[in-house]
Amino acid sequence: MKTVRSLLASSLLLALMVTVSAQTWTPQGPQGGNIINIQATTSKLFAASFILNNPGNIWRSGDDGQTWVNLTGNLENKRIINMWTNNTDTIYLSIEGRNVLGILQDDGGIFRSTDNGDSWTRIWHSTSLNGAPVAFIQKGSILFFGGITGVIRSVDQGETWDALTGGQSGQAIQVKCFEKSGDTIFIGTRKGLFRSLNNCTNWTAASTGIPSTPVGSNWITGMAKSGGILYASTYQKGIYKSTNLAVSWTASNNGLTDLRTQTVFTSGQELFAGTYYDGIYKSSDNAASWSLSTQGLYSQSINRFFQHGNTLYSGGGQGISKSTDNGNNWTDANNDGLNGHIIGCGYGLTDQYLIKGGSYLFASTYQGLVYRSADNGATWQPVSGNIRVGNQGWVRSMAANDTVILVSMDDNKLYQSFDWGDTWSIIAYPENRCPTRMVVVGNRIWAIDDGGLLYFSDDNGNGWTLGSASTEDYYVNMGSKGGDLFLSGYGYNNWNSVYRVASGSNTITLMGYVGDPEASVNSLLALGDTLFASINSSITGAGMGIYKSTNNGIAWTLDGLATTYINGFTKYGNTLFARNKAAIYVRNNADHSWMNITSTLPVDNQSTYSTSMFANDDKLFVALSSRSLFATNASQFTFVPPAQPSAINGAASPCIGSSQVYSVVNVPGVSYGWQFPSGWIITSGTNTNSVTVTVGTSGGLLLVVPSNLWGSGPAQYTFVTTTPSPAQPGSISGPVTPDVGTSQAYSVTNVSGIIYTWSFPSDWAQTAGGNTNSVTVTVGNEAGNIQVTPSNTQCEGPSRILAVTPNVARTLNLKVIPEGLFSASTGNLNKTQDCTDGAVTFDKFAGNIADTLSIQLANPTEPWDIVFKAYGIPVHADGTLSLTIPSGTTGSYYIVVKHRFSVETWSATPVSLTGSSINYDFTTTASQAFGNNQKSMSEGGPFAFYSGDVTSMFDIQDGYVDIFDNNAVFNMAQSGAFGYMVEDLTGDAFVDIFDMAIVFNNMQSAAGMITPPNPGKKK
Repeated sequence: MKTVRSLLASSLLLALMVTVSAQTWTPQGPQGGNIINIQATTSKLFAASFILNNPGNIWRSGDDGQTWVNLTGNLENKRIINMWTNNTDTIYLSIEGRNVLGILQDDGGIFRSTDNGDSWTRIWHSTSLNGAPVAFIQKGSILFFGGITGVIRSVDQGETWDALTGGQSGQAIQVKCFEKSGDTIFIGTRKGLFRSLNNCTNWTAASTGIPSTPVGSNWITGMAKSGGILYASTYQKGIYKSTNLAVSWTASNNGLTDLRTQTVFTSGQELFAGTYYDGIYKSSDNAASWSLSTQGLYSQSINRFFQHGNTLYSGGGQGISKSTDNGNNWTDANNDGLNGHIIGCGYGLTDQYLIKGGSYLFASTYQGLVYRSADNGATWQPVSGNIRVGNQGWVRSMAANDTVILVSMDDNKLYQSFDWGDTWSIIAYPENRCPTRMVVVGNRIWAIDDGGLLYFSDDNGNGWTLGSASTEDYYVNMGSKGGDLFLSGYGYNNWNSVYRVASGSNTITLMGYVGDPEASVNSLLALGDTLFASINSSITGAGMGIYKSTNNGIAWTLDGLATTYINGFTKYGNTLFARNKAAIYVRNNADHSWMNITSTLPVDNQSTYSTSMFANDDKLFVALSSRSLFATNASQFTFVPPAQPSAINGAASPCIGSSQVYSVVNVPGVSYGWQFPSGWIITSGTNTNSVTVTVGTSGGLLLVVPSNLWGSGPAQYTFVTTTPSPAQPGSISGPVTPDVGTSQAYSVTNVSGIIYTWSFPSDWAQTAGGNTNSVTVTVGNEAGNIQVTPSNTQCEGPSRILAVTPNVARTLNLKVIPEGLFSASTGNLNKTQDCTDGAVTFDKFAGNIADTLSIQLANPTEPWDIVFKAYGIPVHADGTLSLTIPSGTTGSYYIVVKHRFSVETWSATPVSLTGSSINYDFTTTASQAFGNNQKSMSEGGPFAFYSGDVTSMFDIQDGYVDIFDNNAVFNMAQSGAFGYMVEDLTGDAFVDIFDMAIVFNNMQSAAGMITPPNPGKKK
């Protein structure tokens, strides 16, 4: 037998064979992105993004936009241009082929998915750069895609294709949208509108009324149709409409102040226009007038609308918004997972597009948007306000001191905010230029513009002073060390120069040179007393990498990543990070080596990318192409293996088969490899500090080994034993379909020493038995499970379950009219009267009860046995009555109505007694009665039971109105009878000529009951 020492040693050896942990990166927002399309299949919602000439993404939501999953990886991260569905379960994607070193890669075209984006098949190969389609329409089974050079068409679902230009030539066609009306297809292009009657083979110009100058006026961005009216949105001239199928167009811009319209959409009687700057306009009068519809709107620039059920979605530069009240109010619908911004990407820098200002983080995007986070990146809100750049450019750089944040835009405007982005003002910068780099040292803001001139401001950007000795000195990058500013040179034979501005001085001093004479400095950053520079060499590339200087830039030595192009740095405490497009690296403080830490980031094969990176409050943020930001825990980079974990917390002698949690104190960046005795199963928490397990039958060693990027640490362990659990109880005895409200007993075979815990459906109530093997309950309405769980003093055993479905009492609601009681003047029943002295009458029944009758339920098949009877059921003056059907009476039955002086009447067919309330109205048509056995009380109804069946030769009702009934009523009338009598067919307490008329007429028409199996009098 192995000793405890040898067992522990062998177990430790096995545990140490765990894989060294990798860092975990999680999406971090900002949410949204430039949404160009929103579509849906029968079960999923889809969104696609695209930013100018940059890579796009596709997302899928299975919960109407509450959460999103990025599907771009299913397409090997290809360049998505647009997306469409065909209102079923087919999705089409337009993919642009990548250009690598001037060579078009064979990875573009049209892709199709029939499994909601899980897999894709290419059905058309692109044949030129920028050749991916941007428009789609389907007519029957024919597919049409529009792009730069015209239309491609497939009549066989993508097997073969025709290229169609409609007589137009050159790339100026640029088909942007389609619409159709009957056999006519309308084609919106950058050359105006066209019409085709032969599936786009030939095109006819159809832009009369839409101006062609200045350039862009007749660029058609979208089309929509409502009834016989066509609408078109234009790039510069707003909305046009046509009431004659595009023979002519008229401008319809009353109230539309932003004429750069990007889409037009119809929803019911409403018309929506998406604009470039003003968001959404809405018209309820066929575009005769427009008003803003931006309450709660997330985006200012709107590209697309989509209707999904009762929800209207809009997609724009800042993501998706949705409205459930036809565009009156909008709410953010980006939610979890839809993160589609390019953070930065202006000049490939790491530290200009993600910064900290005050207590906030700020992120800027390639579309000129600024976002702010008050919770270290957990959530973001747009704070661009009146910064409106759009397609003119992007954010060049950002900087903040203790008071102000400055944002430099690519349209040569510098914006300033003293309230951290709530409001902005434009401030002057020398030469009407704008900074491409800004660095804050103390509270002084240093800036370099795209001409290389250095300026500084000591008054939060309101005034700027030339920092160079003259306007002939140029610089390109900046970094700080303590209170010193460091600069890199700009210009021929000056790219690798490093300069210093000492703290408290405005004098610029040349310190030294980095790398070979043709090298250039990409970035500068200080870590303690060491200054680091990333270098790009234009000669051989051999000089690329990271260099360091410990004497303020006088002398430099290679620090690592030789031949690797590095865009820039960031730091967290004493840890230095570097990155380029392909990777993020961390510098090992122990041996000064560099480690690639991007193994778990999504693959980024896009040609346009961001190198933004920033560390703050234990998070390292990195921008990833067009997927916003990802973050990882910054404190995990310790460069040494982890310490032994804390003592293991959890049960020392758990019950066999039970679920248990074992944990140690979590250390960020550490993974935990757990080992349990044989037969124990980890059910959740693998490689985390807290795991859930199902306990096996045997005890033994429980061990956890910590690991991080730098190896495994010493294990923590304990020994555990197991405790047997009670056996599962036998079957539960008791009814499975008890009646609601009854008291029932349920039990299992008793085992000595076992405690039994019972649970029942939520509205059942246990009334006796406690924790014994036999309990009593009052049955509620809810169906569900009865569960009994055995336990002893330590363990619970497996439960036993019995599914139960209560018999719920149901209400039968009927409407009937006994003929004699009907009042044509009121449309209701007369209340039956009684009389004691032959003169004074009074209501027989209180309230609005007119009379009483009997209800029976008959089986739907021969011999039609009666299964239920109810007597004395009050019928109200409006003919309605209600009664309770026993819960055990299920299925379908004929409803049989009996009244004291009316012919017995059956429902036309068996009525299903399902649900809590069953309704049946005899009065609407004669056919509601079996054999149409009812009498119309006026033209078109209502319909009533025949009256007059009061007796027979045996003085009981026999189902017919005949001579016996006629004689009985006649005799009572002759004798002046009064009171509550069956012969009083009108219910007025007197038997008279009116009662005689009813029985005589019905006798003449041979009125009588009709019952199954055939329409005809009952035998």
